[in-house]
Amino acid sequence: AWLFPLTVLAVTLVAFIAQRMIERWRGQAFGEIDPDLGDKKTSVGALAVGFLKTMVAVTLFNLLFLLPGWLAIMVAWLIFPVLFLWAQVMHTERLGIFTGLSRSFSLMAGQFGNMAGLFFTLMLCGTLFFLILDTGLMWYLLDVISMNFFLSEAGSRVFETVAVTAVSVFVLLLVFGLWVAGSGLQYFSSLEANEATFLKKRLELIGKRVRIRGMEREG
Repeated sequence: AWLFPLTVLAVTLVAFIAQRMIERWRGQAFGEIDPDLGDKKTSVGALAVGFLKTMVAVTLFNLLFLLPGWLAIMVAWLIFPVLFLWAQVMHTERLGIFTGLSRSFSLMAGQFGNMAGLFFTLMLCGTLFFLILDTGLMWYLLDVISMNFFLSEAGSRVFETVAVTAVSVFVLLLVFGLWVAGSGLQYFSSLEANEATFLKKRLELIGKRVRIRGMEREG
């Protein structure tokens, strides 16, 4: 019973960090954040609220694995893009849970096939990456590392078990972070496809003159 909340907390932390990184890159691209100074407008309370919103999406995602076998994988493939598009919308646009869900469905109009295809590709790449752990290279590296310690046979087995578990958890969280990042980037793709936000910002600069080092040029 204690493993579920611990898993939710760890996965939420990874997802939230991925969302914050995407938000920071977006702010730098739009000129809203100085790359040298960073974003100093986000309060601790806002971060805590954003973390809790992400935790809601992560909890719902983890509950999917209570379904039996392949059904859980199929449902997760269809639901994951929706859940973490929803999480990215809430985080980026500072919306509530229900308004964020409504906004997510409006952004998915005509884009769900692309989202499901992207997540399938990410899931396939993540699975192949995770399968590396079951190759002879992994066990060879563990044997090389264990040679540097004076371990009994029982101690060597314990070391290998702990090491494999730690590496497996690390790789799993890394792959999950890549999935969340892919869904977060899909948010901006859907936003541009539906509303052309960045294009409109660029069009507003046409004809404007900006001064650089005392000289004027077209924006």
